[in-house]
Amino acid sequence: MPDPYPDVAALLAHLNELFPALGTAVTDADEARRLFAALRRPVAQPTPVRAVTETVAARDHGGVVPLRHYSPATRADGAPVVLFLHGGGWVLGGFDSHDELCRRLANGIGATVTAVDYRLAPEHPFPAALEDAAAALRHVVATSPQGTRVVVAGDSAGGNLAAALCLLTRDEAGPEIAGQLLLYPMTDQACDSPSYRDNGQGFYITADHLRWFWSQYLRYETDGASRYVSLLRANLQGLPPGRRRGVRTAAGRGRRRRHLAPLRGGIPRIRAVPRAACGRARGARRHLCRDAAARRSHSACRAMNSKAPQRSSPGVPPGSGSRPH
Repeated sequence: MPDPYPDVAALLAHLNELFPALGTAVTDADEARRLFAALRRPVAQPTPVRAVTETVAARDHGGVVPLRHYSPATRADGAPVVLFLHGGGWVLGGFDSHDELCRRLANGIGATVTAVDYRLAPEHPFPAALEDAAAALRHVVATSPQGTRVVVAGDSAGGNLAAALCLLTRDEAGPEIAGQLLLYPMTDQACDSPSYRDNGQGFYITADHLRWFWSQYLRYETDGASRYVSLLRANLQGLPPGRRRGVRTAAGRGRRRRHLAPLRGGIPRIRAVPRAACGRARGARRHLCRDAAARRSHSACRAMNSKAPQRSSPGVPPGSGSRPH
């Protein structure tokens, strides 16, 4: 049978060669960040948006969370605010790594996108990133016009944080979230599904990488049992409607399907796409598929925009002073 994606093999070989061997040859977080910073190339012409501004959100017990707001070139009527949590295994990434994706997402759906520069592991293990996400949500709700809906979104580890934030706000009667967009979220610390065996090597994000990310994020082994970490352990009733975009060749995809199964009544469509085939080869090599991720993100947000209920006034802010379990 002919390969339906003839460029994929060459692209995967290129990405596998570039991607650092996290968890095996590379085990230090600072070294991993240096390697990824060296790989990243600045976008020659960032997608223009109307404005990019930065503010901070206050944490409950001191300190602030940096936020970056992307105002779209043309704002759509009734568009929500999208609170975006970047991927990177809770160890890597920040404003710059996802700047182009956020710009395209803002313009694609005609909505303001607020990116969260949450604290990174292992210097700040669980639940620090989730606490920062909760602080950012409270800030967005408090500073948005009454009636503005908020959608949470994230890719990979950011998808885990977005889903965990929905659980936390439900459990603690926090501000209402209108929808959730999860791009190949990390859903279970166990890392023992068949997809870890079937897709654990050869697709540039390996099972070794994922296990290393989890080990950096969790200070204690017992933290993996928290419903705010391993989402499959949570009661998923009463959560906002959502959309998930998965990756057919990713380790852990079976776990993501199990996470989404109880939510399918609120998820109009679930579609898996080949990670390496999700965009043009040149663009994927340069941006690791960020262009295609933006397209999938804004198409899913548009669908939720027409279906999500109107948000009432904020409830009690989710407490982040105690360790969530």
